[in-house]
Amino acid sequence: MKWRIFLFSGLLFFTGTVFAAESLPDPSALLQTVQAEENTVLEWLQLQMGALLAALIKSALAIVICVLLLYLRRKHRKSVRLADILLQPLLLFVTLALCFHFIHPVIQSLPGQSAAAVEMKLFYAGATLIITWGVLGIITLLNRQVHRFAERNGSTLDDLTLDLAGNILTGTIIFLALLFIGQNIFQLNISALLAGAGVIGLAVALASRDTLSNFFGTIVIAGDSPFRIGDLIKTGAVEGIVEHVGARSSRIRSRDESLYTIPNSLLAADAVCLISRKGLIKYSPELGLIYQTTPEQMETAIRLLHEIADDFHGPDQPECRPHIYFETFAPYSLNIHLIVWLKAENFTAAEALRDELNRTILQKFNAAGLEFAYPTQTLFPGIDLEKT
Repeated sequence: MKWRIFLFSGLLFFTGTVFAAESLPDPSALLQTVQAEENTVLEWLQLQMGALLAALIKSALAIVICVLLLYLRRKHRKSVRLADILLQPLLLFVTLALCFHFIHPVIQSLPGQSAAAVEMKLFYAGATLIITWGVLGIITLLNRQVHRFAERNGSTLDDLTLDLAGNILTGTIIFLALLFIGQNIFQLNISALLAGAGVIGLAVALASRDTLSNFFGTIVIAGDSPFRIGDLIKTGAVEGIVEHVGARSSRIRSRDESLYTIPNSLLAADAVCLISRKGLIKYSPELGLIYQTTPEQMETAIRLLHEIADDFHGPDQPECRPHIYFETFAPYSLNIHLIVWLKAENFTAAEALRDELNRTILQKFNAAGLEFAYPTQTLFPGIDLEKT
C-alpha cells in the first residue's frame, strides 16, 4: 500500500514540474531582458550622475533646514497656538515640494514614464497626509479650547462628550484621507475593499456583541450625561467617585479605596444615584441631643451648626448651601439633620474635612453645654401594672 502512495506522489511531482517548466518563460530570454534593462539604467546613471547628486544634496539640505527650524521653534515655544500647530505641517509641505522640485526633472529623464508616475503619486499621497496632519492638529487645539471654555464658564459640556466627539471626528478624517489616497491616487478598488470590510465587520459584530453594547452604552452616557468624571455616584452595590469612563467600561473608586470596573452597558441600563457633583462630596450626619434639651438650646445648636458649616473651606455654591433642620423626635434623642457639601476631589480630602468638621462641632457643642444623646432606658420600679 505504501509503495502505491509513493508512486502516486512521484507522478504528481513530475507532472507539476513539467507543467511549471512549460509555463515559465525561457531563461535565456529573461536574462537578456534583465541585461538590457541593466545597461539602460547604467547608461542613464552615467549621463545623469551629476544632476542626481545635485538633486539629492539639495533635498538633504532642505530636510536639514526643516528639522533645525522645527527644533528651534519647539525649544523656544512657550504655549501652543494655531500658528504653532500649522507651522510644522507647513514646513514639511514646503520641504516635500522642494524635494519634488529638485528630483522630479532627474526622474523624468529615466526611460519610460512609470518612475515619474510613481513619483507623482507618492508626492500627492505625502501632501495629503501632511494636510491631514494639520487638520488633526487644528481639531486637537479646538478640543482643548472647548475644554477650557467649559471649565471656565461652568458649561454642561462633559469631558467624556468632548473626547468622544473629538475621537469620532479624528477617526472620520483619517478614514477619508486614506480613502482619498487609495482611490484617487493609487486607483485601488475601494468598493471591493469596503464590501469585504462590511462582511468582516458583520462577523466581528456578531462575535463581539458585549463589546458593542458597552460602546453604545458609552455613547448613551456621553449624550445623556447622568454623571461626570469626578462625581460621587451609587449604582447597584457600588458607591464611589468616577475616575475614568472608557469605550468599554468605567472605573469607580469607593470609600475604602477599592477600584471597581463596571461595563458601560450596565451603567447605561441600571439606576444611577448622583450623590454629588465634581469637586463636592456630600456629608449628611444626624446629631442626636438628649430629651432634656430646651427649645432655646435647640436654636443655639442650629445656629452653631450654621456658623461651622456655612462657607466651610471656601464659599458655598448657591445650590449647595448647607441644610440644617430639627428632623424628628427619635426614641431616645432629638435629631438634627445636617447636609453639607465638602469641597474635596477625593475621599482622602473629604475624610480630612469631615474630621475637622466633627471636631469643631464637638468642641462648640461642649462649650455651649449641649449634650449628645445615646441609647438609654428608663425603669420605673414599684409600679403595679395590673392596678394601673
